[in-house]
Amino acid sequence: MSKRFAFPLQKALDWYRQSLAAEQASLERIIGEVHGLDRLKESLERRQHSEHEELHRADPILGKDLRGLANYSALIRADLARLAAEKSRKEASLVEQRRRVGVHHRRVRVLEELEQRRKADWVRGVSVEEDSLASDVFLASMSRKNTRNRAPGSKEQNP
Repeated sequence: MSKRFAFPLQKALDWYRQSLAAEQASLERIIGEVHGLDRLKESLERRQHSEHEELHRADPILGKDLRGLANYSALIRADLARLAAEKSRKEASLVEQRRRVGVHHRRVRVLEELEQRRKADWVRGVSVEEDSLASDVFLASMSRKNTRNRAPGSKEQNP
């Protein structure tokens, strides 16, 4: 009988699958970093808003309070600008990482499709081999039966 199916590029397929998994993990990490930057931005904006609200609720607003708020707002704006630049860099790396994941995904898919085609060809070959073997066995049994029928001393001999 035939051997088991063996895909000759199995090691390459396994390596590409591992590589795809690593690239997808990297993509998820970058997405998490972008979300973290978004949460940090929202936090800074909430703090800035709450400081403004707190100052507006105060009855006497002093000049030093306004100056402190202006300095605090300037720090928040600088942090927001830094976060925006960082987010822009992360989004650029996110686009690149998505491209890399797509390339790895296509490589895996091509090898998987090749494996499926090779396996289908192998299954057809095995089926043809089994059919041929079954035919040979049938013909051999028919030949033995005919030989036994024609042998001298057989019960079913025709005159």
